[in-house]
Amino acid sequence: MPIQIMLKHLSELWRRLTEVDTSIADTSEHIRVWFLSSVLLALTLTIGILLPTLYLVTQPDNTLERITVSILAAIGVFGGYLLVRRGHTRLASYLILIVATLAILGTSLWLGNATTLRTVDYSVVVILFASLFLSLRTTIAIAGFYVAAMLAMPALNPQITMETITQGPLRFVVLLTFVAVIFAHYRIRLENERQREVVESEQRYRMVSDLVLNYAFGFNVEPDGRVVNQWMTDGFERISGYTWKELEAIGTEQLYHPDDRKRRAENLRRLVQGDELDTEYRIIAKSGEMRWMHVIAYPIKDNQLGWVSRIQGVAQDVTERKKAEAQQIQVSVQQERFKLIGEFVMAISHDFRTALATIATSRYLLERQMAEDERNRVQGRLDVIQDSINHIAEQINNLEMISSLSNLKLVSYDLLKLITAIVREYSSTAQQRHQTLELESPVQFLNILADPNELKRAFGEIVRNAIYYTPAEGQIKISVQQTPELVEVQVQDNGIGIAAEHLPHIFEFFYRADAARSLNSGGIGLGLSIARLIVEAHGGQISVESVPDNGSTFTIRLLREATDRVPTGA
Repeated sequence: MPIQIMLKHLSELWRRLTEVDTSIADTSEHIRVWFLSSVLLALTLTIGILLPTLYLVTQPDNTLERITVSILAAIGVFGGYLLVRRGHTRLASYLILIVATLAILGTSLWLGNATTLRTVDYSVVVILFASLFLSLRTTIAIAGFYVAAMLAMPALNPQITMETITQGPLRFVVLLTFVAVIFAHYRIRLENERQREVVESEQRYRMVSDLVLNYAFGFNVEPDGRVVNQWMTDGFERISGYTWKELEAIGTEQLYHPDDRKRRAENLRRLVQGDELDTEYRIIAKSGEMRWMHVIAYPIKDNQLGWVSRIQGVAQDVTERKKAEAQQIQVSVQQERFKLIGEFVMAISHDFRTALATIATSRYLLERQMAEDERNRVQGRLDVIQDSINHIAEQINNLEMISSLSNLKLVSYDLLKLITAIVREYSSTAQQRHQTLELESPVQFLNILADPNELKRAFGEIVRNAIYYTPAEGQIKISVQQTPELVEVQVQDNGIGIAAEHLPHIFEFFYRADAARSLNSGGIGLGLSIARLIVEAHGGQISVESVPDNGSTFTIRLLREATDRVPTGA
């Protein structure tokens, strides 16, 4: 038990020593600072206490020099630890680099030949540290400094030859520096891309909803610092599922996401001290659902008592805004992908149209220059050429349509209205083929972010495909379902179906098979491929299930717009 108590006290002491300054609000930076402070504190204790002790016990030679270097290095690392705890990670990083460099080079000059070669190998640790926390240019500069220092060692120490340096530590340091630079470059690119997406996301949604009040609250602050609930509006129970009494029975911290509990407790302490609060938390509702809450709170100081006696504030449910941000980023990534495809298609379609125009012109001139009897004899061949020209031009139009997917014009739109229009458009075709085309939907409108023209093209391809491959007296049924996040549309027919070996390839470009779906007889297999591209450009998914001779079911899943407003066109 005494050992357990001692370990508990040591653990609490360590927690306090590595606690991050409260001014650091960003979660990722908070974690980074905590990690660095923990590492630097551990290094301070190791270098300042453990290493000198080992030198005294196991290193009789140069003991004083070794202990001196260790203590000086420990002082420098401790200075970095103090800077990191206050959020000055870059300044602390430079300090650690300087201290480590002086310790390595100082030890190398003090000690013998063999020890020098072993010591300079530790320069790799300094370079790796720089690659994690500093710029790529700084990392390369530090690596260059160490290389220059190693090349200068033979001049400073005649016992060390240039061949020993180049075959030993220099080769090792250069190799690992190359690897570190590659990973540092990759890390910086990822961080820059993430920062760009965050900035764009913040700009896009800053004006959407500043503060829509969901619930308000008030707390009393007791003389001992305890915070006691005074009042809470009904919106709290509607959002969280808890009454305040239920929450107090299980512990109020259980309401918050585990990763936010420490920050919430710290913010509450700051409120009691008189600081205002404007932040966001994740809460876990009674149903298990996670919700994002934007909280603004104000401390009210009692001038007679001299301390904060009350805390009042409001909270807004911003979960839908968070989902909208994620949805918009996903769509943006898809649009970048299709932009590249579109540029490629536009380039090759231009060449194809030029060649096609030459063929059409040459055919026309040949036809005009032939005598009538000769023209009558080859007219059938000339007509075949013209039909082929028209057919290729139509397929080029299909290809060029892909380029438009890089510039979708997304608006709030009623998907149900769009599908209803498609059913109305193809009803006459179905009736001519003695087929039944019907729509089933349990809702009146489905709000999504979409480019209506392109999405109508995708659903039109699927419905037209179903009609084409369903025999007379057949049935095509379109059904619509929804979840809190998705809209699911199914187009089901009882036609000829698709063989199992064709299903994995059904949405591939230019894929054709007798039993597989190709929209136009004699086409190049773009109909379903275009439908897939349009759906994916909207951040959705399309899939198919089929049994030969029993029909097929195409399922399209699209993200719902994260808002309950009535959509455009409703």
